[in-house]
Amino acid sequence: MSNSIYHIAICDDDPIFLENIEQLTKSILSEKNLPCGVTCFHDSIHFLDEVMGNPKNYQLILLDILMRNLDGIKTAERIRQEKLDIPIVFISSTADFALQGYEVQAHRYLIKPINKEKLQDAILSSLRLKNEEKMILLKSGTTYKKVAFSDIPYLEIKGHVLKVYLQNSSVIPVSIKMSEAESRFPQNYFYRCHQSYMVNLAFIENISRYQITLIDGTIIPVSKSRYIETRQRLLDFLSI
Repeated sequence: MSNSIYHIAICDDDPIFLENIEQLTKSILSEKNLPCGVTCFHDSIHFLDEVMGNPKNYQLILLDILMRNLDGIKTAERIRQEKLDIPIVFISSTADFALQGYEVQAHRYLIKPINKEKLQDAILSSLRLKNEEKMILLKSGTTYKKVAFSDIPYLEIKGHVLKVYLQNSSVIPVSIKMSEAESRFPQNYFYRCHQSYMVNLAFIENISRYQITLIDGTIIPVSKSRYIETRQRLLDFLSI
């Protein structure tokens, strides 16, 4: 473990690909002058023991899916079961596991062979999550409240009141139109899946016709006319 401010863990049981992704990652970090260290693991069990034992040592995980012993999805499930919110970027030779990856809150899902620009975006965006928690100022009645976008699973419009739902189950009523909320909330994370609902893509556990299930079990509707686009936005969010 280096003395860098940030540290990236890479796990892949293919030694050739592991070396390649390590060199590509180090190249990106060097070009961007980022103070990050890199630790590689070729065994998912060893990797899991290390991360679970020292979770604060790692700020990003690059994780292969198709591995012996314990595959990447099950490895990520173990990490999330321990309530660890380290960003995970899945790396796979197929897109078949993309939605499963989303169930464990994948930050990105990249397809082999790895595109350097997409890997760079995944690395930079994950580090921004640690440094720049974006906020929004909401006016509720005569009170102003500052809320992190990452704390808002979804929004619902009822009458002339926009209800902003938070992770702690509290609700902030705001007197603005949904169209105004669309312009104020970052479109790379929030999508209007229904005339009355806008969802934070990071909170979606799964999507089916015509509803979304969030990671806390909340179910919100998806318009028939917006279903295909909602599903595509979900996949785009993972940068497949």
